[in-house]
Amino acid sequence: MEAFLQYLTLPFLLEGLWLTLRIFVASMVGGLTIGLLIALMRLSPYRLFSALAWAYVWLFRGTPVLLQLVFLFDALPLIGIVMPAITTAIIGFSLNEAAFAGEIIRGGILSVSRNQTLAAASLG
Repeated sequence: MEAFLQYLTLPFLLEGLWLTLRIFVASMVGGLTIGLLIALMRLSPYRLFSALAWAYVWLFRGTPVLLQLVFLFDALPLIGIVMPAITTAIIGFSLNEAAFAGEIIRGGILSVSRNQTLAAASLG
């Protein structure tokens, strides 16, 4: 058991844990922010916004996240955008998370009935 605990405190493992947490937090914040915009676009009465958001969700939910990350990592330098690998990973995970978060937020908004909305508005 002691050897196992020593293994968990190796410096390179702690550095990897810290990096993973930073990528996770940044991706989650970015994904939820973009996801809120996607949800509002999906609920928009303007068909163009709704169609663009639907296509975004369809694309990012329908392709594996590893494929998206490899595409971003390899395609961005071809068009002249060179970023560190960590930044590319954060952008890739954020874009993927946004598709799922957008659908979750949209579903939550649609689950509130009109009567509940009117009751909340009457309370101020």
